Amino acid sequence: MPLTPRTDKIQKINYVASALQSRDIPKRILRGLGLTLAASTTNAAGVAITWESLCKLISKIVLTLNGQDVLINIPFWALYLLNYYDFSKAPNAVISLTVAAGQVQRMPLYLPFELTRSVSPEDTMFDGRQLSSIVLDAYWNNSLGTNVTSIDSGELDIQTDEYLDATNKATVGGARHEYAFISYAITGIGVLPFNVPTQGLNQYRRMFIMTRDNTGAASDAILSNLAIKSGAVYFENIAAVDLKDTNNRQYAMTPLTGAYVYDFTRNGKMTERLDARTLSELIFEVTSLVAAGSVDVMFERVIYK
Repeated sequence: MPLTPRTDKIQKINYVASALQSRDIPKRILRGLGLTLAASTTNAAGVAITWESLCKLISKIVLTLNGQDVLINIPFWALYLLNYYDFSKAPNAVISLTVAAGQVQRMPLYLPFELTRSVSPEDTMFDGRQLSSIVLDAYWNNSLGTNVTSIDSGELDIQTDEYLDATNKATVGGARHEYAFISYAITGIGVLPFNVPTQGLNQYRRMFIMTRDNTGAASDAILSNLAIKSGAVYFENIAAVDLKDTNNRQYAMTPLTGAYVYDFTRNGKMTERLDARTLSELIFEVTSLVAAGSVDVMFERVIYK
């Protein structure tokens, strides 16, 4: 029978300072999860909250299957990056800078299992019906922005974007959509090579990149060039400013400060993904303009058999 779309509310994950809190996700056919971070804060004079500091109230989210198979392991702020570019619109956040108690902060983000901006989004539709468990972990921090004197309450609301059960399992896509994160340290000026995982099931669609100075602040003044290569073969080799221009055309959005997106595919064709299963090495090569800083990368993998 055809798949029937629906949404459903899942029990929220409550804020507990500096603690890991978990929630079981229903074992259904999932297109994605709506994850809305909400907090009530007491703000003092000079309060400063940004999209990133709000997102960092959750240090990271992890989605684990069958108690051991990690599908998603990324900082919560990286999901903002994904949403910003994939939907060509900044998330509909509410950030209150009013100096008072009971101020509402809200960040609605979407974790997609289906392939956004692709020819066949359903390729990675997530069929959890045969799994023993699907668990979402939220790692809470204990602070939010500058001059927020207290976080009075908080929660992560969860909503499924799903399909009612299909009688035929073959109606569900056969590929897998994963997200992983690596932070690379900048240790000097000049060309720096960073290793990217290869072999195994590593098949890359995109890299979401954030460059930071030595204070951790996002900055466009960190790199002059970015490249991906294996041996003498360059898959990407582009000036940082030109990659910004490319991202502006690709996503119809003004690029975020410090942010870059490598898309190894064209026109949403996953057959063009960078398949690293047979590569002995894959190098992310950057040309640094600063002596210290970092390059944060969220890897989007689309795994076909």
